Amino acid sequence: MKKFTSLFALLSCLGVVSALADNANITSLGLSTNLNGWDGIYDSFEPQGNNTWTLILDLSEVSTESEVLFKLRPNNNPWVGYTNDNTAIGGWITSKYDNEGGYNFQLMHSSYAYPKYLLTATWNPNWQADHGWYITVNGLDPIYTVVGDEALVGSNWNTYDSNNEMVFINNSRYELHKTVSLTQGSYGFKVVTNHRYTESYPHNPNVDNDNWIVNINQNGVYELTFVFDSNTHEIQCNGRDNPAQNVVLELTDETPFTATTGYSVSSASYSRTCTNQWGTLCLPFKFSAAQSGVTFYEMTDVTTGENGAITFTPIVGTNIEAGQPVAFKLNEGVTVLNVENSDENGVAVVTEAGTSEAVQGWSMLGTFKNTTLDNVYVIQDNEIHPTGTGLSIKPYRAWFSGSVSGGAPLRIEVADTEGLQFIEQEDGTVKAYYDLQGRKLDGARKGLVIENGKIIMVK
Repeated sequence: MKKFTSLFALLSCLGVVSALADNANITSLGLSTNLNGWDGIYDSFEPQGNNTWTLILDLSEVSTESEVLFKLRPNNNPWVGYTNDNTAIGGWITSKYDNEGGYNFQLMHSSYAYPKYLLTATWNPNWQADHGWYITVNGLDPIYTVVGDEALVGSNWNTYDSNNEMVFINNSRYELHKTVSLTQGSYGFKVVTNHRYTESYPHNPNVDNDNWIVNINQNGVYELTFVFDSNTHEIQCNGRDNPAQNVVLELTDETPFTATTGYSVSSASYSRTCTNQWGTLCLPFKFSAAQSGVTFYEMTDVTTGENGAITFTPIVGTNIEAGQPVAFKLNEGVTVLNVENSDENGVAVVTEAGTSEAVQGWSMLGTFKNTTLDNVYVIQDNEIHPTGTGLSIKPYRAWFSGSVSGGAPLRIEVADTEGLQFIEQEDGTVKAYYDLQGRKLDGARKGLVIENGKIIMVK
């Protein structure tokens, strides 16, 4: 945690301090503020021992036009600011009379250009009754975000896109790495501080749209590195001169896929640590269903009556297409899902997650990004449960769209495919057809059949 500067203020109050001086057993320390209309405790300090508490106050989404006031609340009792007047103490903290017989701590407008502050409060019952608290305030690292044209950074000039926040490297250097597919042309971007254009670079007040311009001379996949120096405000964009060769796509839950145009890579992989055997998956690249330690499934039936269930059938002898949502079950004892594909002719990468074919009015839908879901079903603890509203899921998952009376959970059932034999040809196809009971057919017939290791509907 890097401190940019720190100012100290001796802040106190009459009355409440005197009461606490007689009984200094402070078990909790809260923060009350006008940010939520003084409605109860806004946030709580963490005890650090020796009568010291700390709190990181996040103001990254607070308008610089807003006045930020707060009070300390030891043991849930109100606590106010300076005792004598509202003279500013330092540059960040002052006290302000609230016309109700007390004072507030005030964070000055000019000071909260930083996104977050570390507040440290220390109580000393041996101090004078009206000077019991000592407060220090430290500005924490700014947040630098690359904003620009959607094709370049994955979102269109969005200052709050967490996928484009730069990473501190060393000294004053910050970086952001992006792999993007670009066509010939010019693309603009800026680096903004704390999600606000009020401090952005490059900055020339005499020039409209004074953006940093990336000129692309040929179509291709580019591995770009955006570099920003927080001291000199120098900006670089490395990797823009020539398309990358032998691009490798390595995905984890921490790397949502935000490309706006498809491209091809030499190899692609994904890894996830799992706490349950059952889960869902949706990846932006095609891969073989024959991955180590796992079986992949597609939804083939749904029953929603008493003891309802979703039935899954194994996917064997074929590939899982890019963007196809599927379920999976890890083998006993396996806790890490690893998926990979490589091809000297290239592995195609798509930008949009897909939707499964509807079964009994139910569908599986996938995502490559962090997603918030309302009133759908997800696999959780090896069952299928309704979400209610506001459930956040990580990238590369899938969910189920459908309804059950009363919102009851559903069981997971696996179709009985014992005895099925899939005969792969040299081109990877399967020439035999089976019905869902595993009986071999002379050829495709109307209805649900197994062809090439997959359940299909023949019309």
